[in-house]
Amino acid sequence: MKKLILFTLSLLLASTFLPFSQICANALTEGDFEYEISDGGAALKGYRGDSADVTVPDYLGGYPVTSIGDRAFSYCTSLVSIDIPEGVKSIGGSAFNGCSKLESINIPEGVTSISGSAFNDCSKLESIDIPKTVTSIGALAFGYCLSLKSIDIPESVTSIGDLAFNGCSSLESVVIPEGVIYIGRYAFEDNTNLTKVILPESAILLMGDVFTYNSDTILYCVKGSYAEKYATIKGFNVEYIETGDINYDLIIDIKDIIRLKKLTADGTEKFSAADLVQDGEIDNLDLAALRQKLISG
Repeated sequence: MKKLILFTLSLLLASTFLPFSQICANALTEGDFEYEISDGGAALKGYRGDSADVTVPDYLGGYPVTSIGDRAFSYCTSLVSIDIPEGVKSIGGSAFNGCSKLESINIPEGVTSISGSAFNDCSKLESIDIPKTVTSIGALAFGYCLSLKSIDIPESVTSIGDLAFNGCSSLESVVIPEGVIYIGRYAFEDNTNLTKVILPESAILLMGDVFTYNSDTILYCVKGSYAEKYATIKGFNVEYIETGDINYDLIIDIKDIIRLKKLTADGTEKFSAADLVQDGEIDNLDLAALRQKLISG
């Protein structure tokens, strides 16, 4: 099955190797940037330069830059760092695929999706902060980022695609936050050093072999959750997330109080770790119970 998925994705990525002139045949040019005008904004389609450090301008042709298009920086092997402007809402498929020297990237708040293979094979990328506006991470989005040691997945994300972090062999731990529902096949497979995974109660669609089995790997789950059942069936070591550990960081502290205040004010999220009095509601009773728990230690 994994070979079939990889083969299918390789077909989708075949256009990555189209000549640059063919990709941007109808594009406008400003400096080293190729772009097109769409829906009142500039969609960056390609980059002709060879700079190590690149700042994407706020405007191209007088239009605000709103997207980084498919393959825009694909195989820019000179690229070390890039700064993306705040107006960008999406990062297209294979946008930075094969940027083998890329070490640093600023993804601004406002980006809602990171498409398939966007940062695939960026072997020097060590960390990534995904903004709190992103809702989906595409297939192979960060595949084979061999140096990736840490990722910050925000609570806004609801789906993580097939092979999204496959082959990230330097990754040792990952916190998948409450709100993530779907985790695709092989999303974290071949992560040979991954030993600590926190799975949320919301994750009810874990497709096949999400993680490579490792006898040292511990999956932290909410007791009675689908994630616990999945981990048990797959033979992983299981430990439980304590009630009151609302941030899923395995520590109950003031951060959990702050988060619970937001939950009680919002009234939309309900999950077991926040329901300290176990009445099916997230309210001030839970807040009082958490405060008492923190005081008593």
